[in-house]
Amino acid sequence: MSVAAFFKNIQGGHVGLFVLTIVVLLAIFAPLVSPDNPVRSDLRGRLAEPTLSLTEMGSAPLGRDQLGRDILSRMIYGSRATLLVALCAVVVGGIVGVTIGMISGFSGGILDRILMRITDIQLAFPLMLLALLMVAAMGANFFNLIVILALTSWTRYARIVRGEVLQLREREFVLSAVAAGASAWRICVRHILPNIMAPIIVVATLELGRVIVMESALSFLGVGMQPPTPSWGRMLAEGRSYVSRAWWLAAFPGLGIMLVVLSINLIGDWLRDVFDPKR
Repeated sequence: MSVAAFFKNIQGGHVGLFVLTIVVLLAIFAPLVSPDNPVRSDLRGRLAEPTLSLTEMGSAPLGRDQLGRDILSRMIYGSRATLLVALCAVVVGGIVGVTIGMISGFSGGILDRILMRITDIQLAFPLMLLALLMVAAMGANFFNLIVILALTSWTRYARIVRGEVLQLREREFVLSAVAAGASAWRICVRHILPNIMAPIIVVATLELGRVIVMESALSFLGVGMQPPTPSWGRMLAEGRSYVSRAWWLAAFPGLGIMLVVLSINLIGDWLRDVFDPKR
């Protein structure tokens, strides 16, 4: 294959997967690749500018913040917190949403109407406002943040899964399982769930980017990840007061959030095309 043909076959999803893989590897091996302690202050290097000279003692490639902390190290460790919270929230929200969607779609009747009205009520409520109210009621910590973000994301899974189940429950293989006396739980898990995994994966991928933005927004407002744990959203909030004289404090965390979310959205669009034969 020629070089031109190789680049022609590269899709946006491949680029997004490459970028996301690098970020995940940096987060996993943060203690090995981080050049400095992310919470160690060095007031002598306060607001030090970014430099490419790694030979200087105490140099910081992305500069230092208002307390002299290395921004690159805080970016690497901050990716850990951001990705871990977002991934756990997407998994928990996916499990809750898929379960509710399957129960609603397969059972039908009054239970279906009740569950869908609850879903509609939450969808009509601003998610950020809902998250802020839940943080005020539950408190801001790692576990509560996962629960709050999961509870704001399950509705999308429920709506999509319900629609898929409504189509599949009238198919011959499901009717055959019902005629054979299989329980509703067995039919949903063994026959319906494997056939709706493609849209679930696509929704989960797109939700991951949205949850990262919401977690960063909560941290930006001071109700997300709490110090001393580094977080991209909190770094962005801390850097807004120094934009005029230290642009790198806010620029690099904002760039990190943008690249990760863009990469995840590219992967989601690519997976949607892969799983949809019509496209």
